[in-house]
Amino acid sequence: MVKYQNSIGEIYSLQEFGVKIKNAKLHSYSWNVIERKHRFGAAVRDFKKDAIEYKIELRISGTDNRKKEIENILFEAFERDINTKRPGKLLYDDYYIECYITASETSPDEYFGLKKTITAYCPYPFWIKETTYQYLPEPPEAVKYTELEEGIMFPEFPFDFCTETGEEVLINPSFNDSNFIMTIYGFAENPQLNIAGHPYKVEATINEGEQLVINSLTHTVQKIGRLGENTNLYNARGKIYSVFKKIPPGTNTLQWSGGFGVDIKLFDERSEPKCSL
Repeated sequence: MVKYQNSIGEIYSLQEFGVKIKNAKLHSYSWNVIERKHRFGAAVRDFKKDAIEYKIELRISGTDNRKKEIENILFEAFERDINTKRPGKLLYDDYYIECYITASETSPDEYFGLKKTITAYCPYPFWIKETTYQYLPEPPEAVKYTELEEGIMFPEFPFDFCTETGEEVLINPSFNDSNFIMTIYGFAENPQLNIAGHPYKVEATINEGEQLVINSLTHTVQKIGRLGENTNLYNARGKIYSVFKKIPPGTNTLQWSGGFGVDIKLFDERSEPKCSL
């Protein structure tokens, strides 16, 4: 099922309620080859992708008033995103691609309906499926200590030197390394967690009600305050190990102190949407 979601979250089916897709090559894609020319042939150095466009031919049917109503609804949904410069999304089952509808042509068809051909311009040429995992702070009573650890207390220091530790499984369903958004919350001092043995660390204090957000796609590290204010913490990120390293496919071990919560949103990015079986 193909749908369009505009920038304020309104969803419009392109295959129901008097609208049908006549033609749309949503499984077409291409890579540009970066190569070094040789006397015979070339050496492939890399590949890249440009922004892409999809031409989607729609058929609109119904009474004259209903066809006009559908035409107006779709126009306003598409034009809103152009005016606000905020992309909408083409939805294909569990996948989406961000886009703007940059052109439209409408004419009568041979069956007394309307033929409407729209152009979807996609700046980031990948279809995406999101998978989110949530790891809540572990309650203190869930942390196990040995008898020796329980006994290491000093009268002059009213706290225990034991460190809480948590270990969970993070499954990346993609066949490829994946970009992510990592959100850390709850009190955390210089939070660090390891995924598949790779450390992700930011040297900052995150108080209750604040969030630390690491976005590997945009290469940003931000702290969101209680009132929604943003603080750029890019320079506070770990320098030895990149906090933007993509997460490997398959089953990964996630280790962290257990003293703070973390949400991880994975992005399965494909050149074409996955076909449902």
